[in-house]
Amino acid sequence: MLDALNPSRPVVFLNTDEVPAVETRVGHLVCNETEAILVQQLICALLRAGVPGYLVGVISPYRHQLKLITRLFQQVSAIACEDIEINTVDKYQGRDKSCIVVSLARSNANSNVGDLLRDWRRVNVAITRAKRKLVLIGSLKTLKSSLLFHELLDLLQERDWIQVLPQDAQRLFSFITCASQQPSQRQ
Repeated sequence: MLDALNPSRPVVFLNTDEVPAVETRVGHLVCNETEAILVQQLICALLRAGVPGYLVGVISPYRHQLKLITRLFQQVSAIACEDIEINTVDKYQGRDKSCIVVSLARSNANSNVGDLLRDWRRVNVAITRAKRKLVLIGSLKTLKSSLLFHELLDLLQERDWIQVLPQDAQRLFSFITCASQQPSQRQ
């Protein structure tokens, strides 16, 4: 997962199929707790590498996923992560950040991407908000069932921008926390 931070790779897709990171549903609300933990660890690694929080954004089409990610950040350190913008795809319309992490959340045995990830406009907004670094996190198997993502993932595979996360990746990188970070200073 830490290889995803390599600046020479402007786009990285972190495949969670081996982890596994399976979505859960509460009524019609979709979230993926394991994927949220991976997002939190990745953002904390970016902060520890010196990237100011105000240059980082987290996007997901699922509000419940964003609530879970926000809760995880609040548990480790509200100070370190206060400048990170965590929002839905719709709220990022017309906005950008140097580094964007997109939590796609969908991972299920039926390979169902749902309506939000079938909407080309939303997917386009999510993948075009990053100025320098885009990290997509999700299930390759589930997302490849969508024609839209199939083509995108084929392109990423051609460029060697897909990284398969190892089993229990969310535990392997649990040492990465934001707790030791100082508040970011806007310039």
